[in-house]
Amino acid sequence: TPTDKIPSLLSLSWRAYGGLPALLKSKTTWASWILLPITIKIWWLNNAWWDQVILIVPNLIGFTLGGFAIFLAFGNEKFIAIISGKRYSDEDDISPYLEVSATFLHFICVQILSLLAAILASALYFELPERWIPNHLLLKVVCWLGNGIGYWLFLYGICLSIAATFAIFRISFWFDEYQTRQNNLDKPD
Repeated sequence: TPTDKIPSLLSLSWRAYGGLPALLKSKTTWASWILLPITIKIWWLNNAWWDQVILIVPNLIGFTLGGFAIFLAFGNEKFIAIISGKRYSDEDDISPYLEVSATFLHFICVQILSLLAAILASALYFELPERWIPNHLLLKVVCWLGNGIGYWLFLYGICLSIAATFAIFRISFWFDEYQTRQNNLDKPD
């Protein structure tokens, strides 16, 4: 099927996440941009910011995968059937199940990108030789820009952990509502 191909899956997950409008309106995106200048001492002045990322992100990835596993195993078959599948005849409709899955996928991808950025920054870092002094400012700007982007991905990944936690809570709330209705239907008169 076409969704077996990675570009199709990425497109589907991006659409289920909400695409660029969801990214630009996201409080987690804005929180990470606000945190970036606050943490400037770490990524602008410190040439080892990647150590912090490499130390923290693998644990975040583990947390995320655990949360995703909880989501996939949560509830019962009837509850999963209710939150899965298209609810309307509209082909662009994304089910709540797919929307939450896309949230976790987005979170995991951002974390992996931040980890890759940190590994690359660490591998590519070197002290500038004296003979490069005429190009020193240009190289510094490129370095600061790379450090800022890499550290922003890290901050965004941390902020997304809050969103993932709320996604798990939202599922719990849905299941609680579902079970409450089931209990009321099963209640003897």
